[in-house]
Amino acid sequence: VIADAREFRAPLPSALHGAGLDLRPATITVGDYVLSPELVVERKAVGDLHGSLQSGRLVAQAEAMGRHYATPLLLVE
Repeated sequence: VIADAREFRAPLPSALHGAGLDLRPATITVGDYVLSPELVVERKAVGDLHGSLQSGRLVAQAEAMGRHYATPLLLVE
């Protein structure tokens, strides 16, 4: 799993590593986690989700993920 380097401030990378997944940090321009060449995940905390919806940022992120990956996913935690 390729994880955006900025994601390592969140608890999810530690949980994934603890579950036995090999995480590789990288600077990702689209999404937060790349699971395969076809699948990308954008992680949003509930508090950030509302602001991202209001600003239109989430729509832009979803469109970018759809342009680059066959299966874009949104993870809300």
